[in-house]
Amino acid sequence: MPDFEITSLGISPTVRGRDRRGNRVTYQLWNNSDVDQPEIAEKIVLKRFCHRSNEMIVRDGARLQPSLWRAVDRLLTDHPDFFAYPFDDEAGQRRMHEALAGIREPLRMANLKLPRDEVTARLLYTLGPDKVHQLVIRHRDPGRAAAPGVPDLVLFERSRMTHRLHRFLFVEVKRPDEHLMAHQAAELAFMRSLGLEAGVYRLREVGSGRLQSHAA
Repeated sequence: MPDFEITSLGISPTVRGRDRRGNRVTYQLWNNSDVDQPEIAEKIVLKRFCHRSNEMIVRDGARLQPSLWRAVDRLLTDHPDFFAYPFDDEAGQRRMHEALAGIREPLRMANLKLPRDEVTARLLYTLGPDKVHQLVIRHRDPGRAAAPGVPDLVLFERSRMTHRLHRFLFVEVKRPDEHLMAHQAAELAFMRSLGLEAGVYRLREVGSGRLQSHAA
């Protein structure tokens, strides 16, 4: 299997306090206090990444649903002119919000879901219509619905002043002992064939118990 490891997101991969609640494995979010909140692996990576925003750089992102591209397919079927309006234009922003607001309930009824408006728009406009179309076509295959392989997260890093995008990537989050499944590897490989940054970010367990100083 190809090496899909992402070596750095500018955050610590270290986690402590492994716990299992039903079928959910959680760790401490910050590793730094007895009142630290438990979180699943994907939320740990997302929250740590966004927490590294500063006065120069905005880091943002969202968790992705396995049915992401089927939801996008429905959006673009209902709004074929979605890409006709510039993302940074006031009229385009208004049209985009109207389209997304109108599609939420139909998507919910079909058991589909998109990320929040800003993330959905940035995701689609950054990819562009050609790459979005290729991903949508790939996920129209009925057999793919049971094992779509959509990565856990999409992450953005951009300039706070100019809004210029510095980094845009898809991330499959894995616990230390969790294997990358074949359908997940296939999706990452397909994304990379489109020229996208996509890979696996693996958490690393250390020791046990709770640390008393900030470590993440």
